[in-house]
Amino acid sequence: MPEVELAGCRPEPIGSYLKALGVLRLVAEQADPEALGWWQEQEEIFVLASSLSGDELISFFLERYAPTPLIAPWNKDSGFYRPDSPVDQLARSEHPRLEGYREGVRAARAALGARTEPPSGDEKARLVAQLRSRLPEPFVRWVDAIGILAAEDPIWAPLFGAGGADGRMEFTRVFAECLLEVLDLGGRRGRRARRTRSADALRAALFEDQAGGTTIKATGGLLHPSSVDAPNAAAGFVGEKRLNPWDYVLLVEGAVLLAGAVSRRFGVALPRRAAFPFTVEAAGGGHAAPGDEPSRGELWLPLWDRPMALVELVHLFREARAEWRGRPAATAADMARAVVSLGVDRGLSAFVRFGVQGRAGRSFLAVGLGRWPATVRPEVELLGELDEFLGALRRIRRDARRDVPRSVTDAIRRLDTSILQYAALGGRDRLLEVLLSVTEAELALARRPGLRPRGFPRPLRGLSGRWVTACDDGSVEFELAAAVASLRPAGDPDGPGEFRAHVEPVVRAGPAWAWAEAMQHAVVWTGRDVVRDLAAVLERRLVDAQREGTDPGLDGRLRASPRSVAALLEGEVDAVRLARLIEALALIDWEAIRWDREPVILREERGSAGAIPNAYAILKLALLGRPIRVGDQGIEVRPDRSTVGLLWAGHVWEATVRAARRLRAAGVSPRATRSGRASPVGSDPRLGRLLVAALLVPVQELPLTAWVVGEATERESVAEEEAS
Repeated sequence: MPEVELAGCRPEPIGSYLKALGVLRLVAEQADPEALGWWQEQEEIFVLASSLSGDELISFFLERYAPTPLIAPWNKDSGFYRPDSPVDQLARSEHPRLEGYREGVRAARAALGARTEPPSGDEKARLVAQLRSRLPEPFVRWVDAIGILAAEDPIWAPLFGAGGADGRMEFTRVFAECLLEVLDLGGRRGRRARRTRSADALRAALFEDQAGGTTIKATGGLLHPSSVDAPNAAAGFVGEKRLNPWDYVLLVEGAVLLAGAVSRRFGVALPRRAAFPFTVEAAGGGHAAPGDEPSRGELWLPLWDRPMALVELVHLFREARAEWRGRPAATAADMARAVVSLGVDRGLSAFVRFGVQGRAGRSFLAVGLGRWPATVRPEVELLGELDEFLGALRRIRRDARRDVPRSVTDAIRRLDTSILQYAALGGRDRLLEVLLSVTEAELALARRPGLRPRGFPRPLRGLSGRWVTACDDGSVEFELAAAVASLRPAGDPDGPGEFRAHVEPVVRAGPAWAWAEAMQHAVVWTGRDVVRDLAAVLERRLVDAQREGTDPGLDGRLRASPRSVAALLEGEVDAVRLARLIEALALIDWEAIRWDREPVILREERGSAGAIPNAYAILKLALLGRPIRVGDQGIEVRPDRSTVGLLWAGHVWEATVRAARRLRAAGVSPRATRSGRASPVGSDPRLGRLLVAALLVPVQELPLTAWVVGEATERESVAEEEAS
């Protein structure tokens, strides 16, 4: 069986993809039922295996190809309502190859009766349904490709406008014009020249042969963007309307395979676009186009690298299996996740993403938006935890009654982009970017109470602990952020709660969260200055604990190493990134995590704690938030809120001495100095503020205890007494 490489049929642009489908469909239906086709991955071209060689394929289309009756009698410019139209010229021809086309036109005219004007409004859909029940099978497939009528309102396919008419562009009229150019329907005069031009155009369409051939001054509309006279649609500033008629004939014949399959969608609450194969709601991101660009939806068209027969291809598009978590993919984000989670048919190697985008202020074009390999990424299941929240965000964006702020729409777009990029390329950093993006969207809603009437949408449900290990990039910032975000609530319900309540106005509602009716006093996080924000949280927890007589909740499910805290004190962390990570990890449901041992330590401390200042070690033990373990004892130290004020004012030494006294009163004898790290003396506002921020971080206790507590020498005791 000869294998013919069709260099003119490539995955992009969309017309080239549809052209490959058209070639396989027509050859299998009219020449060789055993024909096979597949995409050659390296060369990115379509390969046809059939009984036809390359020259025989050219001869088949020039001499035997019988056009499908692609007509649209319900459209004004379809050729049915003006004399001597291209449709009339084809219908008058007695050529045997046009018998099916003539039959379709005759049946349509019989159904139209004496009608001289096209239908309008609801009447249009009724006429389409009437014709669908009367015309032959090839016409039925065409109708199903352009629209679905099993609903109160017709659902039109994004690729074909409203019933095959997109503004002034009428697809079936252009199809008829192209057929008149490429088929040998005239008399003997000029027959050889017409055949030569048609053959050259066909070779250009199939093999990218640049010999020339027939082109017509017409546009292929959104299916053939390079023929549209819009800015940047072709070479130069404004392209000229020039169209290879064979390109258009074959791509429209291929589009018939994209017929909708409404029966498999009944009972499923999905956007209307999902009635068509691999067609989903557009995402605002994941491509270079502006986020506010109008869109009719997206098509994710499959590529396969194994030989596939037409019957298999028909089944592939009819079933269009693209599922995310057991449901048909309805959005671009769903589709991207389905592609990398075994949610699509086996044997598919990738998907090409096309968006039907509004361009140039007047036209819609099918624009390539990237390619997604069908590679399994187990971590993508984590994204399922975002589904409820994602659905709420998209309903906000679709609700035209609301004036949605740009900050919210931009956050939604960046979230879509991060999900699509992770699905396409994978990687820990991209998964972390998803977490950061969903946090941005959550906070955009939290700061816009007008977007959530009657408590909807709800805050993001707490994420599972798997996000922590899956996103941990090994950085100091991540370790510090995880420790802070994991702060435990006080044992008393009146005491300080979970850290998330400091970041946004939320309250616990069982296992989920709900928006607080008013801004809570606990919300002190601004996201603008991480040192000030950490200090504000520490102050708030100490104030609440003092007022209610409860535990301030300064311990965490995770504890950082002293060396990471030392990096914070030395100014060696990215403050902006630390703030974003703290906000993101606050969305983890830390209370639902069940670890075998607690607390969990992300980075084991190696060696002594000699890299940290003496002041921090003493101050932190005084504000540890749990009993200090000295030997077999657990020594309670009541926190002293006044030390925080002293530190913020820069009185580091005074605050340290006060903390040392409190430790001593509780039965812990701290050492006064250590060689190499002199005790701070005088006022140091910068160090004081960094110390306040660092005191909020839950930290490993053992290195601090080993550093601060021990048998003091007589000289150390005298020095400490003098300092006191």
